[in-house]
Amino acid sequence: MSDRKITSAVIVTLNAEGDSRLDAVYGGETLLNRALVALSKSGMENVSIICHEGRSASVEKEIRKVSHRITLKWKLAEKAANESLSEKIRAICDGWSAPFILLESDCVWHPTALKQAVSAECRQPLLFCHKNVSLENGRIRYFGDFKDKYKVIFENSDAYRKIAMRGVTEHTFGKGIISCSASGLSLNEDGLVSAGLVVCDKSHFRKMPRIEDLDGIIGHWMQSKRLRIGFISDAWWLKITGKTTRERIKRFFWGMAFKEISGEFSKLVNSRLSKPATFLFVKMGFSPNAVSIIEIILFILSSAFLIVPDYWGMIVFAVIWQLSAGVLDRSDGEVARIRNYESAAGARFDMLIDDLRFALPLLVLGVVCYLENPVTFLYPVALAAIMLWYVPTAMYQQIFMYRSGYVSVQALGIDLFKAHEKEIPKDGWQHKIRPVLKGDIRTFYVFLLCFAGSKPAVFWLLFLYELGVGIANYVTVRGMRHAVAGRPEKSPVAGSSDNRRLDDDANNLGDNGLEPATSYM
Repeated sequence: MSDRKITSAVIVTLNAEGDSRLDAVYGGETLLNRALVALSKSGMENVSIICHEGRSASVEKEIRKVSHRITLKWKLAEKAANESLSEKIRAICDGWSAPFILLESDCVWHPTALKQAVSAECRQPLLFCHKNVSLENGRIRYFGDFKDKYKVIFENSDAYRKIAMRGVTEHTFGKGIISCSASGLSLNEDGLVSAGLVVCDKSHFRKMPRIEDLDGIIGHWMQSKRLRIGFISDAWWLKITGKTTRERIKRFFWGMAFKEISGEFSKLVNSRLSKPATFLFVKMGFSPNAVSIIEIILFILSSAFLIVPDYWGMIVFAVIWQLSAGVLDRSDGEVARIRNYESAAGARFDMLIDDLRFALPLLVLGVVCYLENPVTFLYPVALAAIMLWYVPTAMYQQIFMYRSGYVSVQALGIDLFKAHEKEIPKDGWQHKIRPVLKGDIRTFYVFLLCFAGSKPAVFWLLFLYELGVGIANYVTVRGMRHAVAGRPEKSPVAGSSDNRRLDDDANNLGDNGLEPATSYM
């Protein structure tokens, strides 16, 4: 593993007839734009895009649509009809001194795959396959800690390039002998499934013959016994062809969007309602922030109904508030993951919205209850007390999260629970109460109580909730600091995965996914 990060890439957009069109939209973006955003998030600084002769203007027009979301420098390189792909790549990288990533724009690329390639060694061309997937007697086999949600990627194994090997075992990939042609292997052979993601440098293209496609380039490296195999795990990518069904693509994006660290109520109930809303927002081109703004508007609108003195006002509040606080609160994150908008700023904005969803109705109810009973100052005092308690504890937690690299309260809580898991009995009360207190089930309690028609009861429930959150903020930070102080060499904070801390999508990248590459010599 090299300490030097790869910062350049080449994207090939020369899709064959019948494959995905360059301007087709998947998950709110074209495949090329998705690749550019994913590369940008993976740390790429320079990208060259190979397109057909005469297509530069149309390709550039598409890229401009995501120019505000990419930080890398990109340039277009037209391949002339009499020029081979291998010659074009050699001309592009001739002035480069460092390795680069080579990939095609016929996949839905996500940073979870590309991030694992940026530190790869490049003594020889390195082709990535999934760590826990193999081909055995023509069937895809999963093993190790392979997650079910990734199986949709390999449902159509015929769409992928396959690497045949002898000596493939159940859990390890030892040295093997290439036994496949450039077009892949026959289905009765054992082997690996390629992600089509290559790390190489300009020396690997010297004396290369005229080759027209990436399959041929990889096949040339195989035949010359120069190709090595690297492995990625817990990664998203999906090969798109003319035979890829709409249902399969939808299941792929939903698997990417589904938030596994949510509470059970949120996953079992709210996710069923958020799914159609999420795909509608994606189809309409909504950004996560646009969904969040809709949430805020609905928070304000629903809270306004609390001013209505009649019972129906409480019911309208409950329905609108539950829709925004329970359903749309999932949708904004799901849209972010589908459209690859995950960011630290977006995650912190989402936490602000989480605060507003309880703070706004609490404030309105406090004022309404006081106006209905002006003799007592209990409600103004309670509002002032909760503000003096909650705001400092929230800031205390935010400062700790900022310094530790967290942007997800859920991930912070999970790491705290893991840090003290040995100290908590398996049949202890902490384990028993988590399902009834975790996630959006707390908003559901407020929703149900509204049907009793008692505004003071809802106010005090929200008051107790904010009081409890303040206590949780303080206890969580103190607990994590204690865990870090007790284990300075490998603290839960330092050991947390970047994906859980920064992207908040619970894909759990873990390590960089590279195993010692198999050398075919």
